[in-house]
Amino acid sequence: VAIRRLPPTLTEEVLIQAVHSAVDRSQYNWIYFVPGKQSLKRVVNAVAFVDFKTAADVSEFSSKFQNAVFTSEDGTRAVCHVQYAPCQKTPRSRPRRDPREGMLATDRDYIDFVEKLNAPVSLLPSAEIQLQEKEKVPSSQAELKVVTPLMEYVRMQHMK
Repeated sequence: VAIRRLPPTLTEEVLIQAVHSAVDRSQYNWIYFVPGKQSLKRVVNAVAFVDFKTAADVSEFSSKFQNAVFTSEDGTRAVCHVQYAPCQKTPRSRPRRDPREGMLATDRDYIDFVEKLNAPVSLLPSAEIQLQEKEKVPSSQAELKVVTPLMEYVRMQHMK
């Protein structure tokens, strides 16, 4: 059931008290309250949705609560309107279990990552050792230089 045209300044506690004065708590499953907004441009009324257990409870509530008058803080009166909600779905009572829950412990990529994270850190060689290794490399590459016949021809032309 949808309760519309509620004053925008109405609070959820006041609405629940009014609903409890019309019906017993055991007659409905839940109440969802959407507060209204009051601004200089536009006033948006509050809306409430109530899920009743039986159709008889709905008709009893509707006969008691239809055209009920609520007075807002500034003194304006609002006559509420009770109607069937456009969508009769209700939220699930308990959340579904995520099928991926508990899969992290068996995931091969994650296990590899944790092993690499917990593995002892291998230290890099000192800067002096790295410099010595770097100096050795160019000398060995200089010995391996190959002079192509084209380069030899260009050098000869340049010498002339």
